[in-house]
Amino acid sequence: MANDEITHLSPPSNIALIPSEQFSYKPDVVIQWQATTWTFDQSRGPFPLELVSMTMEVVQDPKSLLACLAVCRAWYRLIARIHFRDVTLASQSAGKSQGILPKEDCASFVRRLHIQLVFPDEMGEATRAARVMTKVDELVVELSFSFARVSLVDVFPSQAVTITSLTLRKIRFDNFPNLARFIESCTKLRSLEIRGCRIESPSDVAAGSTCTGKLDLEVFKLSCTEPHIANVLCSWLLSGKRAPKLKVVDLDSPVEPTGEAPRYLRNIFACPSLQDLRLRVRGCAAGCRSTAQVLETDFRNNRCRTLRSVDIKMTVEVLEEQDADVLDIVKKILETVEQILHPLKVCLAVVPERFADILGGADFDFHTAMLQVMQEDETEIYQGMTFDLLGEGEF
Repeated sequence: MANDEITHLSPPSNIALIPSEQFSYKPDVVIQWQATTWTFDQSRGPFPLELVSMTMEVVQDPKSLLACLAVCRAWYRLIARIHFRDVTLASQSAGKSQGILPKEDCASFVRRLHIQLVFPDEMGEATRAARVMTKVDELVVELSFSFARVSLVDVFPSQAVTITSLTLRKIRFDNFPNLARFIESCTKLRSLEIRGCRIESPSDVAAGSTCTGKLDLEVFKLSCTEPHIANVLCSWLLSGKRAPKLKVVDLDSPVEPTGEAPRYLRNIFACPSLQDLRLRVRGCAAGCRSTAQVLETDFRNNRCRTLRSVDIKMTVEVLEEQDADVLDIVKKILETVEQILHPLKVCLAVVPERFADILGGADFDFHTAMLQVMQEDETEIYQGMTFDLLGEGEF
């Protein structure tokens, strides 16, 4: 109710105007009623009839009351929208409280839903609570048990059509096609992040390949501890132009223990719209060398002309003397990407003691030597390049 709408009103004699002491904000006045008895009629709402009558005497305008009611409803919706925007359904054993779950009239305000469960028997209750939240934009699922033979489409049917960001953490999938179908059912998905997940049967990717729908995915982030997971997911997700709008790839994966270059590299460079590439590779020197050679070849052939930013970090365990040529391969990578808008960032992390034994004994100063190389090079291709040494026991 605007102030100019009540300035012409004169309060009755039994109404006193006193300053507010009970509110965090400071309105001009608060109306205090002097009546001592109240009559309630449930059919006419939760307010005393005397209060309604005196309010009508003061306001004398039903339109103003309707305006007040609209303001109260808008305030209620605003508070509910803020309070229930981010909801977590978590096991008590996970160390987080479930808090107050929104009622059905507020469930539509939930935009970010985080499910963190420890035991399989908790899935049913969490699913029932989640199904009323029909406008979730960001879904985070973190389970500490195997998610076998269960389709995520059946668990979150109402969220699949609204999700734009999906994060899966620490989930063990025994059935890859179920994961593939759920990702494809998220028709508005723009960002996909998978961290610490396991796929028990990598051969399931053949069955998953029957899902051929295209995605509007723009960001793909993957962090795994087994190279075959990266190969399986990248082969399915990045091949065949399934995600033609993909712009950002952030991949953290170990190299093949056999020393072969990871197969997912050819899928990454096949993305027609790729702009930002962040690659974290770690493992044996032979695998890192093979990876670096493939990268150097792809950059030299300019397979991805849309790249704007490249950030590569290799964590190499140098075991043999011939493995020191990784530095030469890294330099070749730098020399072949001068056309990229931003300088290539490469971080070569090694075990310092072994690296010192190979390149000059215990007194060898790796940082000083590399700085000298960078200063002597006239092409300035080392701009933005950093070298990090891992301390003992960090590899």
